[in-house]
Amino acid sequence: MIARILREPLFHFLLAGAGLFALYHAVVGVRMPDTGKIIRVEKTDLLTYMQYRARAFDPARAEAAFAALDSSARAELIADYVRFEALWREAKALELDANDFVARQRLVQQVEFLTRGFVEQGSSLDEAALEAFYAENAGRYEEPARITFTHVFFSTDRRPEAEARALAEAELDRLEAEDVAFSEALGRGDRFLYNVTYVETDRREIESYFGPGMTEALFDAPIDDWAGPFRSPLGFHIVRIAGRSRAHVPPLETIEARVRSDALTAQEEARFEAAVGAILEAYEVELAPGLAEAEPAP
Repeated sequence: MIARILREPLFHFLLAGAGLFALYHAVVGVRMPDTGKIIRVEKTDLLTYMQYRARAFDPARAEAAFAALDSSARAELIADYVRFEALWREAKALELDANDFVARQRLVQQVEFLTRGFVEQGSSLDEAALEAFYAENAGRYEEPARITFTHVFFSTDRRPEAEARALAEAELDRLEAEDVAFSEALGRGDRFLYNVTYVETDRREIESYFGPGMTEALFDAPIDDWAGPFRSPLGFHIVRIAGRSRAHVPPLETIEARVRSDALTAQEEARFEAAVGAILEAYEVELAPGLAEAEPAP
């Protein structure tokens, strides 16, 4: 019976809520009522203020940081806290939080902030979970296909298409006959709007310059030989490819730091949503009659 209860999701939600409550009181402690215009500064107040300001709820770390402050730094901290406390009391006296949506939104953000601080402190990731996240999200880490090539271009804006094709075919014969090297293509043919040589350029970028048809042909063309003519929206191209790689997902060991960071973020987000869900479960929602029904079209 007890084992079954321990496995229930509701038990975990309640446990998360209890942990959040304990964390809040460990950080904030029990506040005494405000005493008018007297601002009494206790060490616990400063420790709480330091943790909120640092956006990290770690009482032991805050205690150590406070102990390391010299007199000047402590005076500055106290002045900052007193300013914050005085302005907060003025805001409360003016009841700025009563009917102010922005103020209410800020309070909601504070609860979210506390909740995130709680779930982040409990985050951990073993190797099995890391590998499972990598397998489930492999598409996020896919490296695009890349290619390195140079080309000689003949514009169809400057001449009829048939003439441009004939010039390209004649140039291909010369390039092959003269065994023109990869680095010697510059200055041949017409001036191209973009680059003559592309190095390790991803497929999507190549497609944006040369169109999908020519891009497909480039990734099937032979390597280390002049080839073509290939048609792009701008004209004909004779191409020499030096190298290319297909799209692939890198092995986990080469991108482990990135995958681990993403997996921890996803884990923390899931735990945060679960904690918020536990808060929502404690409330019963009553809707005014007809509120959820769409208004009829005029």
